Amino acid sequence: MLDQGGVGKAQVVDIIQHNPQARLDLARVTTCLEIHQLLEQVPLLPTTQEDDLAQSEFNKADCLPYYTIYRGSTTDR
Repeated sequence: MLDQGGVGKAQVVDIIQHNPQARLDLARVTTCLEIHQLLEQVPLLPTTQEDDLAQSEFNKADCLPYYTIYRGSTTDR
């Protein structure tokens, strides 16, 4: 596959880093040793960034909305 000029190594690496289903399919359907080596060596990247997860958890916290700091709490009126 790689040596036949159809898909470049960088493209395969990008696909197997971002698509877990493609990793499974490639392992099942190809006999190319180079692709099997890439599947073993190239890690699957997380789908969500760590800072996005941290912000999501922070947003779930029990706190007043940000704009109430400037307006004052509605219980003060």
